[in-house]
Amino acid sequence: MRLQGRVALITGTASGIGRAAALRFAAEGARIVAADIAEANAETAELVKGLGGEAIAVHADVTNETDVAGAVEVAEAEFGRLDVAFNNAGIMCDGDGDAMSTTEAVIDRLHRVQGGRTLIDPRTGRASRSREHSCERAFARTAANRTVDASPRHRQ
Repeated sequence: MRLQGRVALITGTASGIGRAAALRFAAEGARIVAADIAEANAETAELVKGLGGEAIAVHADVTNETDVAGAVEVAEAEFGRLDVAFNNAGIMCDGDGDAMSTTEAVIDRLHRVQGGRTLIDPRTGRASRSREHSCERAFARTAANRTVDASPRHRQ
C-alpha cells in the first residue's frame, strides 16, 4: 500500500473524481479528510469507512481561505498530520453556456473555484489564495514534495 499511514486532504469529494480519489487513496492506506460544500461529502466518508478505511468529512468552500485552513486544522487534529493535498474541487455552474451567453457572474464563480481558488501548500500545510497557480502546478508541487509517486509508470 503506497499511502499507508499518510493523511490526505482531498477537495471536491462529494462526487466524481474527488470521490474516486478518496476511495482509491483509502485503498492505498491513506486516512482521508474529505472536503466539499455538498452534503453528499459525508456519504464519501462513509463509503471509505465501509471499505475499512479512516475518513472524516468537512464542509469547506475552496474559495474561502478560512474554510480551507479549517480543513487543514481538522487533518492535524484528527490524524496528527497532513501529508498529501489533492486540490481537486471544480464546478459546473448553471448558466455556463457558450462563450457568448455565459454571464460574467458565472465566469467569475468558475474562476474563483477552478482558477483562483485557495490552494493547500504541501510544504507547509497552509492555505493560500493564488491566482498565479493553476491546479496543475499545485499537483506538480505536491508530487515534487512527496515520497509517493503515483504516476502510471510506477504502478504494478
